[in-house]
Amino acid sequence: MLATGGRTQPPSDRNAALQWVFSTSLTEEDLQRCASPRAAPASARLIIACRQDPEKGTGSVIRSLPRIIQRFAGATVDVVGDGSALCDFRSLARELGVADRVIFHGKVAHDEVIRLFGAADVFCYPTAASEGFPKVVLEALACGLPVVTTRVSVLPELIGSGAGVLINADDPESVAAGVEQCLSDPIEYARKSQRALDTASRYSLERWTAAIGQRLEEAWGPLQRETLHAAAGGSVARA
Repeated sequence: MLATGGRTQPPSDRNAALQWVFSTSLTEEDLQRCASPRAAPASARLIIACRQDPEKGTGSVIRSLPRIIQRFAGATVDVVGDGSALCDFRSLARELGVADRVIFHGKVAHDEVIRLFGAADVFCYPTAASEGFPKVVLEALACGLPVVTTRVSVLPELIGSGAGVLINADDPESVAAGVEQCLSDPIEYARKSQRALDTASRYSLERWTAAIGQRLEEAWGPLQRETLHAAAGGSVARA
């Protein structure tokens, strides 16, 4: 059995056969097309893309914006995705006086998400939810976006190489400090962007298929190409 995730500890203390596997939506071609190394940005355009529920962190990002504006006067936030808390987040932006700086895009097509990532400077994801392997974080990294996120599930492994900033809490103060750390040093920002690309390059659909195939061969012995393709869900023909 395989579980989506990637923490250092195994998925189960009771079943040693249960192993982690990563999740991705990006082919090698997608990764090459998305890849965009970033130089130091002239702005502070933040983005969060997720289901708009309270535990995902959008509220903390919006609450952090007044603090971030004190350091980066032109800071804005793009909020991508729909969900039960979206109306509350709109009200929150108005209450804080930052409604003109928070753009709510709602649910958009995947290509539009990638386009918005390409226009952003930092991906913020201060989640307090139980995450497996959040594909949206991987997609942000694939676009060269440094990520500010919490130490949840696989996120320390994805960001710990220097592809962003790990924060210890999901509160607005921590988010603002993470964003400031990410944007304050132009040279380090460019390094984070390159490390984001390097990290994402390890998680293509082709590599996912190969990883699944290796696990199946360890359990069942050598596989025919057609068997591997079917067992992996038929998502990628190459094996």
